[in-house]
Amino acid sequence: MLGPGHHYIGYRAHDAVENTVALKVLLSGREKNRADERAMMERIGGVRHSHLAEVRGMIELPEVLALVTDYVDGPSMRRWLGSYRPTPDEILSLFKAILGGVSALHDADVVHGAINPGNVMLAPTNDGLVTKVTDYGEQRIPDAMSMYAARYLAPEVLQNGRGDAASDIWSLGAVLYELAAGKPPFDATDLALLEEAVVERRAPPLEVTALGLPEALGQVVMECLQKNPALRPQTCDELSEKLYGNTIVKRIEAAQGKDEAAELRGTVRASNVGLAVARALGPGEGNEPPEARENASVEAVARRSYRPKPAPPEDQTKMLMFAASFMVLGALAVLCSGGILLLVIGS
Repeated sequence: MLGPGHHYIGYRAHDAVENTVALKVLLSGREKNRADERAMMERIGGVRHSHLAEVRGMIELPEVLALVTDYVDGPSMRRWLGSYRPTPDEILSLFKAILGGVSALHDADVVHGAINPGNVMLAPTNDGLVTKVTDYGEQRIPDAMSMYAARYLAPEVLQNGRGDAASDIWSLGAVLYELAAGKPPFDATDLALLEEAVVERRAPPLEVTALGLPEALGQVVMECLQKNPALRPQTCDELSEKLYGNTIVKRIEAAQGKDEAAELRGTVRASNVGLAVARALGPGEGNEPPEARENASVEAVARRSYRPKPAPPEDQTKMLMFAASFMVLGALAVLCSGGILLLVIGS
């Protein structure tokens, strides 16, 4: 098992041709939620990009709806950042990859809805980190989310519960802020205090030059974190141009060697230390080791996650009547024994 998300439980499995895949069993209970999830799965199933964990299919059983996606054999960026401070080149390369994946979603008219370092997976390879954005396409209600995920939500989402492409731009800015500063722009001990901070306060400015990062990066981050959505960059392409339009993009391309094959695999350049940390952390969120059974096919794993309620016994009514009769007889026995005792005492 890969560990639980807020809306699903994740498993490692394999498909019919033995490719390793991730199986995400959704936790939505009501039929309306299942219908909404089913419709969204159908929409996102056609989105393709090297930096997205692509959706390969859907499995539906009684009381179970599961999504089959690419499996990324490495930790989330959340865990990675908890143990490692990325270099300037890693920051720029990783964010470019994330931005490319989200741009593909927006081009398909799909809002991610919860961009944060926990939804970016990093698999170490000899060429670098395979970087995939996951868990996209769901509209989430802030009070039903974890506090961690809420730290990266735009003010309009925290207030109204609805997000759009502009809200994703805010979340991208919050992720880039954390990549550079080592912490998110806003934090609090509960959701009410977090909403107050996001809505009413300005994020502390980034001292990017001291970190070896271009000064433009700090300016772009603060534009993404504008309270008014109209003042943010309006598209991922606009954001990309602001960050990578001139000398920065040349620096990234030179560092990556314009390795088209690596890009097709979703790989970005990383330092030896960054790769070593990702390998040491292992896959998933680290809650427990991935399930690795010999027959862990998608269908088998999905069926194991389905636990139908046992049918009530056919003679349940008879059993209840028998139990009631037994209790009445017991009470009569107590009363009778009490009467006999009184007669003995009286005599």
